[in-house]
Formats: sequence, structure tokens, C-alpha cells
Amino acid sequence: MRYFLTLLGLTLVTACGGGGGVSEPVPSPTPAPTPAPTPAPEGPQCSSSVDYGVVIACNVNHDELDREFSYYLPSDYLSISDDLALLISLHGGDDTAEANLSYTSFVDLAEEKDFAVVFPQGTVAENKGSTGWFSGQCGTLDVCDNDFISFVIDSLSNDLDLNINLERVYVTGFSNGAFMAYSLACNLSEKIAAVASVSGSMDIGTIATCQSVHPMPVIHIHGENDGWISPDGSENHEPIEDVINFWKDFNSCEQTDISYGNDNNSDGLTWTGTSHTDCLNDVEVEWIALEGFDHNWPVYQEGSYSNSDINGSLEIWNFLSRFDTSGLIADTTSPSVTAIPNAATAKLISEGFNQPKSDPEQWAVFSTDIEEYYIDREELVQNALNKSFGGYMNYNYMVFNEGGPDVINQPVMNRLIELRYNGWEGGYTTEELRNVSSCLSGANPNGWEKNENYEQHSTCMVWKSFLLESHAANDPNYFPEDYEIELEIVQHMQHEYFHHYQSAHALDRGLDYQSAPADDPNQSVHAPWWWIEGAAMAAEFWWIRSNWSNLDFLDQYDSEAIENVISYHMNGRKSSFWWFSQRIQSPGPYTDWEGHTNHELNDCSNWELGFEHSDGYPENGHNNNDCENDLAPFAPIHFMAHRSSWEVVLKKIPEDYYEYGFWGALELHLGLSEQEFYDEFNQIMRSSNWEEIDTSFSPNGWNIPNDSIEATVDFKNIEYYQND
Repeated sequence: MRYFLTLLGLTLVTACGGGGGVSEPVPSPTPAPTPAPTPAPEGPQCSSSVDYGVVIACNVNHDELDREFSYYLPSDYLSISDDLALLISLHGGDDTAEANLSYTSFVDLAEEKDFAVVFPQGTVAENKGSTGWFSGQCGTLDVCDNDFISFVIDSLSNDLDLNINLERVYVTGFSNGAFMAYSLACNLSEKIAAVASVSGSMDIGTIATCQSVHPMPVIHIHGENDGWISPDGSENHEPIEDVINFWKDFNSCEQTDISYGNDNNSDGLTWTGTSHTDCLNDVEVEWIALEGFDHNWPVYQEGSYSNSDINGSLEIWNFLSRFDTSGLIADTTSPSVTAIPNAATAKLISEGFNQPKSDPEQWAVFSTDIEEYYIDREELVQNALNKSFGGYMNYNYMVFNEGGPDVINQPVMNRLIELRYNGWEGGYTTEELRNVSSCLSGANPNGWEKNENYEQHSTCMVWKSFLLESHAANDPNYFPEDYEIELEIVQHMQHEYFHHYQSAHALDRGLDYQSAPADDPNQSVHAPWWWIEGAAMAAEFWWIRSNWSNLDFLDQYDSEAIENVISYHMNGRKSSFWWFSQRIQSPGPYTDWEGHTNHELNDCSNWELGFEHSDGYPENGHNNNDCENDLAPFAPIHFMAHRSSWEVVLKKIPEDYYEYGFWGALELHLGLSEQEFYDEFNQIMRSSNWEEIDTSFSPNGWNIPNDSIEATVDFKNIEYYQND
């Protein structure tokens, strides 16, 4: 366990800084700070009694010096019930609070995002004849700006009696103000939740004495061509890489991901983001390096002298606002409950329909000509699936000979009649079995009425030719090896049983839009087809990778050949961000991760995920060759994992979609509405130029982990709906 202690360190030396686009003057002797001739009244004296919708200028006497700060509260301040987060914005050297207010546009952002912002004014900085900040621990410094910022926080909260959330006080600074932000992170961390540095660094020697009392979220933005505060360091300041590594190590971050931004302003230059995550208290450390950018505040605005590919102020707020002094802020909002439990719901729950069991009632039925080998194979695979995902009752797996006489298929016919499956009334012929066969489908032997007799089954009807030959049964140009057929059958069984698992947790609501009558849209959980299929497909070879060696019928084959097939599929997943970025950004032809070029794939450039892809299966079926089928069941699933985790994608969403519906469950765990989900997905698929990233590059959490699926997702302890 790591302990965080407040330590008294040595005096720090202040580094130079600059203002928003204003050049640094040549250092000159430092005039002594001018004491106020007479003591000022206690507490700040401000320009207006109106506390919201306008910038308020305040004067105060602190430590026998006349000091100033300005603050802004959003115009709807009086109607906001929660205390506001506070952002402290620190100007650079030879700069002013007034200028900082202008070039950061934090007032406009505070109005939009409902937070308070304050712009303190520095004094004449050490070793410079210009305004700035005395960064470092107090003691030998002429001015203790750490104490002054602490005083400003207290003044706003206590003297001015503003509704400030003292757990969400953030600091950002430019140049010399960025040095000061780091000083506060080290020396006033009991009051600071997170910091943002723009074009600044830490003074030489301060890393060794810096000690926050809690894990500290940090975002650092720096131009690679900064001529004032070089990213490579100097005799006065630390290299930025060393600063980032210090905070990464201090926060015990274990995951590092690199992303590449777009050339949004079309100047031929881009940016690189380095994110350190999986840290103590779920804090993060982020470094944005702006290619070709100098010593300015980044503004995404055409014609601006500091036009950048990013809006620096928005990036900073979006990062800082996610944290408080305890770390990442948990999302406490809950979506609306859409479930209407009824007698059928109660009956299914009482018999354990949505509960994983060790010995569930499941059926495997075969035509009489199926060899014992295939029957034993099915049992072995199904038992392994139950062990990993949980055993769910009322699963029916049936194999019939699609070309055989009726008599050998009688066991399957009898089971379908028991289930009152489609067309059961007059019995079946083999031809009729072919016509009604489907996987996965369902049956309700006691009728569809949602009463205390309601019973629900999943059915998977498979043709014998598929059992023996897999996909080669329907493709005369496909000639798989025997071990490939075996693996494809295992893949198929995993996929279809996963659908049963998905359906079990939807209970009587039904899983997708097919289940929802037009006059009762809440009857279904409305899971989009791309999640239903995509989640099952993501689990296929992930499960096979760690379980195939337990399937003894595979012992007869070359293990290296089996591993090669598994690796091929998993490597395809590892290159999926690059591949689908290519599909969406380029008209083709498309080159896969092995270097093979395909000239026949559809042009999917500019394809976007939207509502039209979530209202049911594609019109022409989900196995057709079009962009929706090519893209929808793959990239969005990985994006969900990136925004949350694989446990959320495969377990938490099913846990909660009976109660909230699919999109409510997604909002609960990802914090995104349906439209926000589409917008973020479509943006991230265009965020990195596919031609400039490695085929293995992916955002944090996107790829399937190296751990087994069982170690990553605890299916057996799913918190199933109980209607308590």
C-alpha cells in the first residue's frame, strides 16, 4: 500500500514564464514588493454586489500586500442547486489576469458548463521585472503565492459566501502560471483536486521534494516548438517527459496509451496524446504535445495567432471536471426505469430463468443417425460453456438430417411439439423442419400471454451437414481442414449459447426490436442487433483461446495448427481500430493487417453509426455484404469497452437492461445517451489518421485483454434482476 504524507521540503526556485502570446522580457533586477501604506479592510472589496453573470473585480490586502483577483459565476447561479466547481486560472509572466481571462475564454465556458472561475493577479515575479508568480514552498520567497491562492479559495467560499464545492477546486496556468499550478499540486494539494499545465514545467529540484497528499490528476499541454519553455528542459526547468513520468509514478499508473489527433485546422500539423491510466483512485495523467506549436495558449479558431488543432480550454475543463479530491467522480445519475414487471416476470425469476446454475435443465436432441462422437462433442462443449458463462435453463440444441426421412428426425420433431414451436399443431415433416429451422429462436409452450403460466425457451436447430462440414456445407469453394471444422463448430456453439445468456437476462421483455409490438415499445429491452451479434462474436475466440485445451476431442489434432487459427482471429481483433478507421476514412481498396489488399469490399468511407442501425436487424439480413454488416457489429463493441470495460460490455449491460432497457443500461455505465454514444463513436473513428498509426494501435481498453475471458468478466457472479 502506498501512503500519501504532507512533507515540508526545501525552498523552490521560480522559473520564468510568459503571457498569452506575449514575448518574455529580458530579466532585470527585482523591485521589492510594495507594502500597502495602510491596512485594507478585512476580506475582499469587490466591484459589484451582483455575484452572477458578470465579471467581478476584487481587491484585498494579503500578507501586507495589495492583491487583486476577478471571478465569474454563471448567470443561472441562483437556480443551480449543487455547489459549483471552482477553476483557478493563472496568467503567465509579464501578463495579467485580465489578459488571461480573454485568451482562455474560461468565462464563456463557465457560463456554458456551470462552474465558477477566478483569475488571480500575480505580483512582480522573482528575478524578473514583470508580473508573475512565486512558485515553490514558502519560506525564503519574497511572496508566498501558495498562501495567496489558498486565501483566494477561502475568500470566495467564506468571505463572499459563494456556493463552492471545495472538493472540486482545480488549477490551470499558462507558462509561469503553469509552474505555479504544479507548485500548488505539490504544496496545496489538500485544497486542489486536479491541475492543468499549459506551456510550463516544474522547477529543477522540485520533483524530489514534491509530495501531494492524494493522487493528483494532471493534464499537460505543450507546443513541440515552444521557444520559451522548451519541452526538452533547461538549466531552470525539468524536461516535460520527466514531469509526466514523475506524476505517472507518483499516481502508480499502470496503463499507457498513445493517440494521434487530427489536423483539425488544416495546417499540416497534428498532435499526440499520451494517457497514463489505471492509477490510484482512478486518476489519470495526460500529455498533449502539439506539433509545430510555439509558446501560446492553444485556441481552435481560424485566424487566431495561436490557432491549434485543439481547444485548450475545453480539453482542460473536460479533463479536470471528472475528478475531485478523492479521485474519479462516480456517476451517481440513474436512467429511467422502463421495466413493467408482471406475473410472467415473477414466474421466470422464481424458477431461476435468469440465474446461472451448476446443473440447469437443458436439452440436446439429435436425429437417430447422428454418430455418438458428435453427441459427446456437443455435451463436452456445452458443459464447458456452462462452466464459463453460467448454466442457464431452457436451452434447446437440436440437430436433424435435412435430407433424411421423417422417421430419423422424429426425436427433434417430438421436442418441437412439446415446445409448441412454430408449426407444431399438425406435426412436422423433414421438409417442414428445414423451413422452420433457425438459430437462435424461441418457443413459449404455454402461450404468449404474460401470466403465471408463462414459460420461455431458446431453440437452436442445426442441419446435420453443418454439424459435419461447418461452413463448407454451404460454400463449395471452401475446403477447411478437419480441425478447422471442429473449431468452427465450437465457435458456433459458443456464439449461440451466448445469445441464450443474453436472452435470459431480458426475461419476458424480449431482447431486441423484433420482440416489441408497436403498441408496447417498452416490452423489449431494445438491444440493437450490432450489440447482440457483436458481443457474442467478441467472446468467441476469446473463450476458445483459454478453453480449447480442455476439449479432449481436439487432442487428435496438431496443437500448433489450432493455436495459429486462434491467433489469427485474435490478431484481427488487435488491429481492429486501425482496420475500421481505414474502412471509415478511406474509399478503398482496403489492406488488412497482414498486407493483403482487397478490391471487392464496399466503399464505407464516411459511414456513421446512427439510430437507423439500432432499430432492428438490417433489412436484408445480418450476413449480407454491406457497410452496416461490415462495421456495426465490430467497432462499436470495442468502443464500448474503451469507454467502460469488457465487463460492462459483456456482463453489466445484461445485468441492467431488463430494468432500464439497453440504452438506459448503457447510459448507466458509460454516462452517454444514445445520441452521445453515436457522436463519440463516430468522432473517435476519425480521430487518428489510419495511414499514420501502427496496425496494432488502439485507444485504452479497446482491445481484448490477454487474460482469459473468465478472469476478465465474472459471469458466474452476475447480479441478475430479482424485482426486490
